[in-house]
Amino acid sequence: MSDAVAVRQEAGSARPKLITVMAERAGLDPDVFRDAVAKVAMPTGFSREEFAACLMVAHKYDLDPFTKQIYFMKTKGGTIQPIVSVDGWAHILNRHPEHDGMTFRDALDDKGKLVSITCSIRRKDRSHPIEVTEYLDECKGDSPAWKKTPARMLRHRAMMQCARYAYGIAGVMDADEFAQWQARERGPDLAVVSEVDLVQRKSSAAAKRDGDDAVFNELIASIEEATSTEMLDHVLDAHQDVIAQLPMRWDELLSDAISVKRKALSSPLPVDPAASEAA
Repeated sequence: MSDAVAVRQEAGSARPKLITVMAERAGLDPDVFRDAVAKVAMPTGFSREEFAACLMVAHKYDLDPFTKQIYFMKTKGGTIQPIVSVDGWAHILNRHPEHDGMTFRDALDDKGKLVSITCSIRRKDRSHPIEVTEYLDECKGDSPAWKKTPARMLRHRAMMQCARYAYGIAGVMDADEFAQWQARERGPDLAVVSEVDLVQRKSSAAAKRDGDDAVFNELIASIEEATSTEMLDHVLDAHQDVIAQLPMRWDELLSDAISVKRKALSSPLPVDPAASEAA
């Protein structure tokens, strides 16, 4: 029996009102909503009680599992951890009635290198802002995102930690925090977990059934159309969730396409002999 079928048969009695409320908000029939959430946001092998608990967290913070504001992953110990994306954290902040904006301050060393980022969140009902400083040497991970965009990653970390203090957010983390936590759980003698390792990849058959082949082809086309490394990085950043779930063979093809494109963009353009003679 599949997870979705088990949930459809059993979870209705656990929290029927919650299912109905969330389904109505999404404009879906409760059974369709239940099956869809089980498919797009849940890990394999979850129980009725775990599914109900996950829905309660999503509902508490008003997060949409279909846009990946929130999803759920299994830990090494077999429990389920709610994962909130950066978009989800921003949604939590912006929907809070007392939220009055936030600012960031970068601290650099004497060589101009980033040392820390301070996030300051203002609340309408407080006379002083809540501030949290996160330090790069304490937070930096080994994932490609940290190596490529450390300032962006540290800014996200500062925002999330400050949000916890400002609004009492508990029980959720982002994928990067989760990856680092699970890497520590593995022990120092094992390889560090990356975010991609923690997302269950689809089989080629499942990906084609879900229409991911069209998405894959569009992604390849966007990579080929990139005219700068900045544009290429933007395309990859915008499709991180999709890339993480691609079948392994598709991911290898994508990596080859990215390597070829990066090499082409970094190579100097050939000089037109005719143009040189004319000059």
